[in-house]
Amino acid sequence: MLKSIITRFALTIAFIPALSFGQDTLVVEWSATPGHLESTIMADTTSAGAQAHAVYVLEANKVYLQLSELNLYTS
Repeated sequence: MLKSIITRFALTIAFIPALSFGQDTLVVEWSATPGHLESTIMADTTSAGAQAHAVYVLEANKVYLQLSELNLYTS
């Protein structure tokens, strides 16, 4: 049991810097407000109007409520 916890903790610690230093990754904080997910992603643009990030990471075990459809035009 202890070995499992230590292994998970070590993997989490190793994974966090990869997310925080990734130029193309944005962690979308959870909010109970419906529409927060798509407003965060649609507002994440460069000065030229392109999407600033390619990957959006959502928090595990959370429900994100959408009000509208997300239309992203890049892969």
